[in-house]
Amino acid sequence: MFFALSLIIALLSMGWSLPLPYKVRQAEGEKFVVAHHMVGNTFPYTYDTWLADVKLAHANGIDAFALNVGTDSWQKDRVKDAFDAARDSGTGFKMFMSFDMAVNPCAGPSDAAALREYITTYASHSAQLRYNGKVFASTFAGESCTFGAATTEQGWKEQFTDQLTGENAALFVPSFFMDPARFKSFSAMDGAFNWNGGWPTQLSAAKLSQTISFLNSNPVDASKAPIPVPPTLTPIAGVVSALSTLSLKQRDDSLAPVAESKLAAALAGAINLDSDTSISANLGTSGDSGAGTVYMACVSPWFYTHYGPDSFNKNWIYRSDDWLYNTRWDQLIRSRNKIDIVQIVSWNDYGESHYIGPIEGAQPNSNAWVDGFDHQAWLQMTSYYATAFKTGQYPTIDKDQIFLTARPHPAHADASDDPVGKPT
Repeated sequence: MFFALSLIIALLSMGWSLPLPYKVRQAEGEKFVVAHHMVGNTFPYTYDTWLADVKLAHANGIDAFALNVGTDSWQKDRVKDAFDAARDSGTGFKMFMSFDMAVNPCAGPSDAAALREYITTYASHSAQLRYNGKVFASTFAGESCTFGAATTEQGWKEQFTDQLTGENAALFVPSFFMDPARFKSFSAMDGAFNWNGGWPTQLSAAKLSQTISFLNSNPVDASKAPIPVPPTLTPIAGVVSALSTLSLKQRDDSLAPVAESKLAAALAGAINLDSDTSISANLGTSGDSGAGTVYMACVSPWFYTHYGPDSFNKNWIYRSDDWLYNTRWDQLIRSRNKIDIVQIVSWNDYGESHYIGPIEGAQPNSNAWVDGFDHQAWLQMTSYYATAFKTGQYPTIDKDQIFLTARPHPAHADASDDPVGKPT
């Protein structure tokens, strides 16, 4: 469900009406665009369902699925169908494992063996994504896993990467939620995936309130606000900021006139590459004793999850105003020389509401905010940006298209019968 915080008008895809006043530099090396696919949501899938997903993704510029796997025994059968469908599709589409370490156990050596089995099973499969000649593999989380070793670094090296050799050798690019400085001693990592880079996760209601108070005081240096006001904005963020100023005037009576444009700029500027820069700076700096240089960035159109304590206990939303998907893509394309792979989060994670694929499979009790809310307009946009990222050139404009997303209820509506409460 969109639950959009404001009306967002995106003029793009086959027709981009906003200015692109800079040229994209061509970088050496092949680029990939992949999408996160939750295997846990595919219990009803058949081979034909996978084949349809593969063809649809490929038609929209996506090169591979990151198969998020957990512990359910039936998931192995779905993974097999996924690989076989990709092989048979005639598209060259690939698959790779993305181990969900939020659910997979990782206390002992046998837990690592279960992960390695996926790698060795599909290493020689023609649909396996290979990078630099190795089996590409990733994770969601896993920064606390030791597999029985003394440290996380030792565990992943001794029980995972060191035991995958020859044809099975893995190029390991996980999403570890830790201080990036630790990557300098994490030799099992061939690179890093910046999962949280897809959203302005640093924003919060408290910071917004503090920023309004700060800006209302007409400070000399607005960059010192809790949500910093950037000195400059990227082209699309500049357009967004100007439009947002108008809506902020209408929505927040507490804003002083002098603060309106500054707050709009701060919010638009919160979509940035700061976390990407922080992670990249700690890759490839320590030789064989540290992480490698492969960098996988995240892009996502949305994040909304609404589960109570009796379920997954996840109830929050990330701000996706200011054309998050488009703005983030634009920034990644501009910085493509520093990025090897872009992962779209997600194809079918209905529980977190950032799916861009069709609504199918088995939902994780997310029907209330998914059913009837198709997100495939985001998928249509993807082809335009994916092409630009991979080639260094934005596609030729053939026709104009307008994509609209809107909130289907009043901004201050009170869901009185909702026992979970408002997301934070």
